[in-house]
Amino acid sequence: CSNAAEAGKVAVLIETTASDGLVTLSTQLITSLRCVAEPLVFSDLEQTIGRHKIHNVLSRVAPDAQADNPDFDLYRMQQELLVVGQEKTLLSSHAVNQSAVINMHRYKYLHMVELAWKLQPHRDWYVIINHDTYLSWPNLLRFLSYYDPKQPWYLGRPEKTLDGSAPRYYGLGDAGFILSGALVRAWNVNHKGLASRYDLRLREEPWSGDFLVAKALLDDLKTRLTDVLPILQPNEPAAVPFNDETWCKPAITLHKLDSRQLDAMHQVEMSMGGDGILFRDVYNTSYFAGFPFERADWDNLAEDSGYALAVVPNDPERARGQWEPKDLINPHQNFMACELACIQHDRCFQFSLLTK
Repeated sequence: CSNAAEAGKVAVLIETTASDGLVTLSTQLITSLRCVAEPLVFSDLEQTIGRHKIHNVLSRVAPDAQADNPDFDLYRMQQELLVVGQEKTLLSSHAVNQSAVINMHRYKYLHMVELAWKLQPHRDWYVIINHDTYLSWPNLLRFLSYYDPKQPWYLGRPEKTLDGSAPRYYGLGDAGFILSGALVRAWNVNHKGLASRYDLRLREEPWSGDFLVAKALLDDLKTRLTDVLPILQPNEPAAVPFNDETWCKPAITLHKLDSRQLDAMHQVEMSMGGDGILFRDVYNTSYFAGFPFERADWDNLAEDSGYALAVVPNDPERARGQWEPKDLINPHQNFMACELACIQHDRCFQFSLLTK
């Protein structure tokens, strides 16, 4: 690992849950995080993975917030199973109600930042990611070199709140977000106990954990999110929006990768001799065989509201002799009519036909 001196200035916080198991986390630690000397792993159950301790960050939540709170039903069950040595019964996502995991997750982020300061104080940067996130270490260090950690930076991929709550934008946790050392220091020195003060409010408010970070930073530290899209990605490779604006840009995070994908990205980055991956490398690694023209039962996200185009009746005159105009005027009629609708739309590059 190169840049050892720079690496020692960055704390990496990893959020996971007991129900996720340790397989993906294990791969993450030996691939994209292998150059991180002391990654901080935070969960809802205290465990050990190799030389790494997994910290039970929910143990720091205020007792008043936990008492008689259904958000902590799963947490209490986990602790009871741990006492009798049966915690492995929970280490399978199909055995756990995912809404219970989400409710419990909301309380983690603020306490993660406070515990990270206690365990690794005075770092220049604090980077928060999930256990299934690929983190390009070379790209991260290069990116952070352009920012002054002595200033209060909150960097992330903006997500807009749907109900108009302030702040209107917060750093989406799935993409990861970054806090400067100055901001984390001000948080823990000038606003001690900040996380505990929000614990009780979470009982009454439907806030997500990543939104709560943005709210606390704005209300208490007067710091707003700085947009660093697209280099922090909340998407898995199959859903990354590849285009001419992203193709040659570095990718710092990719989300929802399994162990095989984490290793594949790591192998590509290792072969580049210290250069970080670009989005074109993500594409070439994920689609080394290219895209097929047609595939059944394939969700290419064409129906997604962010990509959908208005569909108008086809113009048979533009078929140029390649098509039988009969039954092609209605774009929804069949596969060929749908393909013709895409060809006739200047902005269309893919299509999807849904049949009952």
